[in-house]
Amino acid sequence: MTKESPAAYRITDLSSSDRPRERLAELGPQALSNAELIAISVRKEYHHHGIGRKLVEHLEAGFQEWQVDHFYHVATDIRDPLSNAFYLGMGFNKYGVKRFTNFSLQIYEKKIFKQV
Repeated sequence: MTKESPAAYRITDLSSSDRPRERLAELGPQALSNAELIAISVRKEYHHHGIGRKLVEHLEAGFQEWQVDHFYHVATDIRDPLSNAFYLGMGFNKYGVKRFTNFSLQIYEKKIFKQV
């Protein structure tokens, strides 16, 4: 990771205990939560075209279709103002910060309600 590209961290920057695939291999399926999505990203040349918004809306529509009624969490590099503004604009609330050796993640939370 360089100072010039603050959001350029990789999954390999995380400890193995924070990587779902490694937890699965080392500890078995009981080590994973019910659902873990590792990453969704939109290439910079496609930012501001509504793609990220559509991805989040589609995910949330799936939650509602499955009658899910809970909070869900997303995380982004705490130093990336664009992605942090995106999640706040999508109705997420700041939930906490997870610190690693080389970077910190801002954790956001959003409530999904079942459709009646």
